[in-house]
Parts: sequence; structure tokens; C-alpha cells
Amino acid sequence: MVLNYGLAIVGGGPAGIAAAIHASRLGLTTALVEKNELGGQANIAPWIENYPGFPDGIRGRDLISNFKDQLARWKVKVISAEAVSLNLDENVFVLKTSAGNILALNIIVATGMSPKTIGIKNEIPYADPAKTPHDGKDVLIAGGGDCAFDLAAEFALNAKSVTISMRGEKISAIHRVAERAKKRGVRIIKNSDPTKIPYDILISCIGKNSEVPFVQNIIKNFAGLTISPGEAKAPKGLFFAGDICRGRLRHIAIAAGDGIAAAQSAYERLKKDENNK
Repeated sequence: MVLNYGLAIVGGGPAGIAAAIHASRLGLTTALVEKNELGGQANIAPWIENYPGFPDGIRGRDLISNFKDQLARWKVKVISAEAVSLNLDENVFVLKTSAGNILALNIIVATGMSPKTIGIKNEIPYADPAKTPHDGKDVLIAGGGDCAFDLAAEFALNAKSVTISMRGEKISAIHRVAERAKKRGVRIIKNSDPTKIPYDILISCIGKNSEVPFVQNIIKNFAGLTISPGEAKAPKGLFFAGDICRGRLRHIAIAAGDGIAAAQSAYERLKKDENNK
């Protein structure tokens, strides 16, 4: 399979989906490549309160459902495959995937981040409450940030007990999120080792890694290439968007904005090339 596109997007989270929608709206032939579930880890967000347009908040899975409907409306080509490698051949990107090769004039890398793990048997990183049976179970969550407390509050609705194990003293979750978990009876143990606490289900929320092995060849061939928002200095036509390049600024609204900005820049780049011919 060899497919030709004006734009290929790797990663079907909020950044990638927003980029695909905007690019298709602009008239670009667009492919969206995602190896797992569209929406990524936004699907497990129990309640999103800072995405504009939803005054009372919205569940992550419901928001992503809206995203998917919009993808369908713009007839975006979604390819279920894993990105294997990326090369440049005479100003055309060759994206090798598990489903075949894709040729594109522009590439947006929006692969998000992968969860860090403790390395304990049966550990579930960033578990989805809707897909993790927990009725009557003792749930232990390792972590001290927004995600740990958000998930703890959600699991507490049906679990027998929920405990948060923190390796330090300070809660890094925002006050509103931490208080919601406390009000639902979540127990917090500071300066603790999760391996020493009894549990039926262990969920780890201890941070994420930014890994993009499929672009390593490009990084090696273009000295000074950094993974930062927008278009790379070289090679031209390569863009990064979303959590992969945002550090701690991991919010769906920011990721979506990154995706739209990258798609707009890709479109303007193609129009400029057309005008110069």
C-alpha cells in the first residue's frame, strides 16, 4: 500500500484529531494514523472542566465522541496502524507503517506521551474506570497529581476503598481536584511505598514519557532538530503538536490548539509552494 497525501498526521489524540479536522476543512488530502483508540488518554479523563464550550464540564469519552463525529463529517481518512519509521526522499516524507507506506508533503507528529510504570506485577497505568471492573475492590493509586486524584474520585464511586500512595509529602493536584477525592472518602498516605500497601487493583499515575522512535532517523540526519511546538527548522514540512512537545502543559485545549496551528501552517506552506511554481 502506497498512499499519497498533502498531510499525514501520526497520533489520534486531541492534537492529531484537531489537526485532521482543520486540514480537511482547508481542503488538504489528509490521513490520520493511530495504532490504538482514537482520543488517546483523553478517553479516561473522568471530568474535563477547562475545555471551552462546556460550562458544566464533560466526560473525556463524551468529548472524544464529539471529536470522532467531527472527523466523520469531514471524511478524514483514519488508518489503524503503527508508525514504524519516517524518512525524507526528495522533499517527500515516506512514513512507513504496519499497514504500508504513506507518502506525504507534510507530517504532523502528535503522538502524545506514554505512561511511566512502577514495574509491579498487574500494575495498570492510568486505568480507565469504565473499563476496569472495580466494584467492591480495594483500589490503590500511586501518584500525587491531578490524574491520580481525578481517577481516585471516580473509582471511589463504586470501589470498596480507594487509597492514594504518594512518595512525597506535597499534593501536586490542584485544590479543587484533591478536595473532590477527599470528599468521596479517598484515603491519602504520604511518603509511602505502594508495594507495602494491600490492594486488589493497583493503578499508577506517576508521570509520562515522550518517546517517538519512528522519527529517530530524521533526528539523526538533521542536526539541531528539537521536538517543540510548530514546524521544525529542518526538515521543512515536519511539525510537532500536543503533549509530546508541551512538557507539563498537558491540557486538551492546548493540544487541540497546537494541532490546528500545525495544520494551518502546513496548508500555508503548500499554498506558498504552489504560488512559487
